[in-house]
Amino acid sequence: MADPRTRAVDLPGFDGPSISTVTPTPIQAPTVAPATQGLEGLSSALNNFFGKTEEGLGAVAQAAEYEQKQDVRANFFTQRAAVEQQNATKTQQATADALAGTPETQAQTADNVYHEAYSKAAGVQHGIDLESQWFNDVYSNAKPGDNLMGLTDQWLKQNWGQGTGNPAYDSAALSRFKSGIDRNVLQFQENSVKSVIAQGLQQQTSVVADAVRNNRFNAPFIQQSIASLQALDPAHPEDAAARLGQMARSAIVDGNPATAQSLLAALEAPGSAANGKSYAQMYPEAYKETQQTLIAAYLRGGSLQGASAWSDLQNQALAARGDPGKLGVIASQLMPTLSRFGGVDHYTHLNATISGLIADAASSTIGANQVEQMANGAMPVVGKTVDKFLPSLLQAKGIDPCRTLRPLRTTSLALTPSPVT
Repeated sequence: MADPRTRAVDLPGFDGPSISTVTPTPIQAPTVAPATQGLEGLSSALNNFFGKTEEGLGAVAQAAEYEQKQDVRANFFTQRAAVEQQNATKTQQATADALAGTPETQAQTADNVYHEAYSKAAGVQHGIDLESQWFNDVYSNAKPGDNLMGLTDQWLKQNWGQGTGNPAYDSAALSRFKSGIDRNVLQFQENSVKSVIAQGLQQQTSVVADAVRNNRFNAPFIQQSIASLQALDPAHPEDAAARLGQMARSAIVDGNPATAQSLLAALEAPGSAANGKSYAQMYPEAYKETQQTLIAAYLRGGSLQGASAWSDLQNQALAARGDPGKLGVIASQLMPTLSRFGGVDHYTHLNATISGLIADAASSTIGANQVEQMANGAMPVVGKTVDKFLPSLLQAKGIDPCRTLRPLRTTSLALTPSPVT
């Protein structure tokens, strides 16, 4: 027990602070779970452990199953590759046998792979033979305009019939036959169209020529002709106008300028093309070509008849050299020839030639008269004049100057050279 004499409050000079008294809190003892709750927790822990173990075992089993599947898969592809290689070998052998013409054995026929490959190869060969036979029997004998496909179908029914009954063989044969003839059929059709167009153009050319020469080449005829030419070659309707112009130009075989003028007038007439327009308006390029061609032909006498007429006049003029009378008659034929055949160039050239010949003839006549006067002593003898015009004088008297010129000059005419020069 403390000594009451030593309490702090009683000690002089030591007045410590007042300390409040704290009531201590009691500590609660931990709660211990009953024995049954502990067993349940242990069981849950064990179950969780074994569950995880089962999942692991399941994963191992799945991995093993996957590996097994992969092995099966690999074996499948390996076996399939071996079968494919075997089939490829059979196919190659079957193709070689078919090309060589080696017959199938019973065992090979029973092998589907070999038999199908053999049938296809043999069918292709048969198709090639069919194509060659078709070319000789059908294609070579077909005429332009014939229905080649109809002829081919008829021929095939006779030479093929219902086939062999082997689908692989028949399909290969007909496929090869068709692919082989397609090019020839297309070429025949193209050539047939060209031939039909060519024949039609030839017939139309005759019709146009008859119209031009018989004054029936008018606006209605021109429009109808263009429509006919377009229908004849529907792939090139734009060529119809130019073709008609060429046909019309070629119809003027004699180069008659009047016919050419009439033709151009018809092409310029309203209604010679569609919608009331003229050919010249609707087809300016074709008209220009026709116009320029006809003008050029007129300038040069561009026809066989015209060329022959101008050539004859040229030869006549040269033969009439020295005869002004005959030259004058020839000169009078120039204008009618120009009016009939054209040929301005010919006219200009020949007119100049005849004019020169007439001038030469006139000069020769005068000179010949002077030489005759010299021979008669009516005028002095001029040597140059005698040398130049003595042959003209002799020709005028019907004497060949080549045989008599030297004797005549020294004896008959008794011409003495004059000192006058």
